[in-house]
Amino acid sequence: MDERPARLEYTRTTLEEAPTTRTLEYDADLTSAQQMIEDRLAAHSGTDRLALEATSDPSAADGLWSERSSSVDEERESEATNGRISAIVDTDSLSSRSFVYKPRGPHGAMTIIIGLLAAFPTIFISLLLSGFGYFVYRAEEEGEIPLRCWEMVDVLVTDGESNPAEPATDAVPSSNVQATAAAEPFVGVDTDRLIDLPWAHRKAIVMRVEQWAKQATQDVSAPRHDEDVFFDYLKMWTNRSAESDRETVDSLQAEVARDPAARRIYTERVLDGPVDGSTEVDRAELLASLEDE
Repeated sequence: MDERPARLEYTRTTLEEAPTTRTLEYDADLTSAQQMIEDRLAAHSGTDRLALEATSDPSAADGLWSERSSSVDEERESEATNGRISAIVDTDSLSSRSFVYKPRGPHGAMTIIIGLLAAFPTIFISLLLSGFGYFVYRAEEEGEIPLRCWEMVDVLVTDGESNPAEPATDAVPSSNVQATAAAEPFVGVDTDRLIDLPWAHRKAIVMRVEQWAKQATQDVSAPRHDEDVFFDYLKMWTNRSAESDRETVDSLQAEVARDPAARRIYTERVLDGPVDGSTEVDRAELLASLEDE
């Protein structure tokens, strides 16, 4: 993954597509409103590898990251200052989901290559070895992917003032800060349990995560076919480190976590369907706690 800082670039429309949303009004300036929201979310958030990988502000609370930017408000035909805040307010392990993989894929791929290299002394040994390697490579079995669910909250805070160039001298300072908040689950691979799996099993999951993340962030919908992954299985021999696999998955999922729309696509790929309702927390109550008092 690249080393660029995390960016929160979602829009109001993106948040309104979440299953639980709320529009909030604040009688304060944008800086104060954003700090109020951050403080309340920080009280819910907790340390997690996903958040630590994606944090854009080193001084922010664990599990929370926040940014400020300017944009053009087309409805008001003026420049608006936006604050974006994302937080992990809860995380919990889920039961695993099954998937089909090649438990001896790396071994079969390597045997095929060795068989091809053995063609020079004798074609018979080459064909025998390559055939055996192909048989081993094609063997499949059902494995488990350990899952984890993160409860995410995203807030877009907008300074709705038109900011006239020449305000009246006797005008009373006012603010019209509005926030759109959304709460929804994000399901991904549990890397704490991933590192305990056999290396071929673990590598097959990493390969799936790389594809899911690419589909979510780059809008790539075409699935990979068997002929596309042969060399991926072969390359598994070059790095069998469990910690390296953990870092790869953490980095990919942290990248996905920056964008609510990407999170939804990734979650659907991971679960091969919608989120189970049993994983829900009281999201409406959580968003209500962000209201201005």
